[in-house]
Amino acid sequence: LPYVRGSRVLELAHGPGHMLLALARAGYSVTGLDLSPQMGRMARRRLARSGGDAALVRGRGEALPFASNSFDTVYSSFPTPFILAGETLHSVWQVLAPGGRLVLVPRAHLTGKGAASRFVNWLYWITGQRQPAPGREASPAGAWVERVERQGFRLEVGTVALPGSEVLVIIAHKDAGAGQASCPLP
Repeated sequence: LPYVRGSRVLELAHGPGHMLLALARAGYSVTGLDLSPQMGRMARRRLARSGGDAALVRGRGEALPFASNSFDTVYSSFPTPFILAGETLHSVWQVLAPGGRLVLVPRAHLTGKGAASRFVNWLYWITGQRQPAPGREASPAGAWVERVERQGFRLEVGTVALPGSEVLVIIAHKDAGAGQASCPLP
């Protein structure tokens, strides 16, 4: 939440709706988009049970069904590779207002020393999914930075330490002077 700016927020690939609910409770005007009908149902139930209000849309990130300049922040946590597609980043650029930002939380790394953390880290290691902890490899954001910058965004990259984990956070700014034509075609 500290990285969200403005009042109009779109969560891409909202999943079961945890962040949608947090955004709604914080007073944002929230829209969630997910391709999965199951995730839409889960999010709708979670919001209804908790009194949260968000518009839910089923759709693809590569072709956002919103007008230009519709959102101040577009947010996505632990997205699948669709987020790095040129079509998705171009679509995000289009719906962001000048001065808006795309906030990405692409991955986390467990730092806890307990048995559960060790077990999960071991599972990631044996399945080949383990990546170095954010900030511990040569380029903590790797392909993320290259692909997002290529679309015309100005980036900030950092890690946030949480109890038992670290998360990589990428903030992609659409500078206020940038027009819709400034984003290269996908």
